[in-house]
Amino acid sequence: MSFVLAAPAALAAAASDIAGIGSSIGAANAAAAVPTTGILAAAADEVSAQVAALFSTHGQGYQKLSAQVAGFHDQFVLALSASAGQYAAAEANAVQNLVSAINAPAEKLLGQPLIGQSGVVSNAITQVQGILGGTGGPSALALRPTGGASALSAASALLGPAASVAAAPVGSIGAAIENAYLVIEPYVEYGFNLAAYVVSFLPAVGFLYPQIYFFYELFEPMVQAGLFNIIDWLSGSITFAQGLDNFLAATTASINFFINQETNWFLSFLPPLPPLPPLFP
Repeated sequence: MSFVLAAPAALAAAASDIAGIGSSIGAANAAAAVPTTGILAAAADEVSAQVAALFSTHGQGYQKLSAQVAGFHDQFVLALSASAGQYAAAEANAVQNLVSAINAPAEKLLGQPLIGQSGVVSNAITQVQGILGGTGGPSALALRPTGGASALSAASALLGPAASVAAAPVGSIGAAIENAYLVIEPYVEYGFNLAAYVVSFLPAVGFLYPQIYFFYELFEPMVQAGLFNIIDWLSGSITFAQGLDNFLAATTASINFFINQETNWFLSFLPPLPPLPPLFP
């Protein structure tokens, strides 16, 4: 089963850049059209006239070929822009379906949606913002609606206004969680180191103490990547697809490193290879 990870905003930016390149090439071709298709003869003799006509014919052929290439270029830009719009629309629909799935039971239980302009989360954010920052200026909880529960951000530049979804207050809170993780994580690592130290003195299983390090180094990058990418997604710094791609990359690297460590540890118990005989030509 294959997976496709796409960033609609990046696709739209690429389409815009490629369109600009096409415009520059088109302008250069137009500027070169007259000098290359209407070359004057160097002299009045027939040879000079035929040489000028030959070069002019080649220039006309180039102009025809460049026109075909420009048409292909325009079709490619349109296809890329359409793909960006489709990916953005799919992401927006997915978010809206998720919000609807959350709001449906919340409306039955609370009598109002949980997410939205009049939802419980939005009302709570408004109240907290009024306490911390007032209503006349930006609050510390104000967020850019570019990801997470507002993943319509990726589609905003392509689709225009879409369904309004309130963002959770994870801007400053997310940064606080990340900072807390960075403060606590060294103590967690110390706990694993201490456990490995104790196990190394046990007579029956002391040789297994490196496994504690191996499993710590296997799961810690996954936990950190999952936590940080979820916070970045909810705060709007990245799209869901980018966060998933980052997490999968970190997970793959951790698993490969774990396999290499286990392989080297197992080989360390085997006797060394015998000396090799001299090689004769």
